[in-house]
Amino acid sequence: MNTPLPATHTALVEHLSRDLTDRHGPILGGVALARALGYGSLAALRQARRRRQVEVKLVESRAKLSQASRPKLSH
Repeated sequence: MNTPLPATHTALVEHLSRDLTDRHGPILGGVALARALGYGSLAALRQARRRRQVEVKLVESRAKLSQASRPKLSH
């Protein structure tokens, strides 16, 4: 978009939130999330997260959490 940036902090936050929602919907994940936060890859985002360097709250998806909590079956 080539729209001018808002002058106030609150207006800028609203502008960025609206822009991200328009582009990606209400939930942002995967590569799109990494890129939106300025990371070159998911691996870079994971590493920053382990180092507690990510400034926004991230949550795991319910599907991913339920997969992680399933017991591993041995054959």
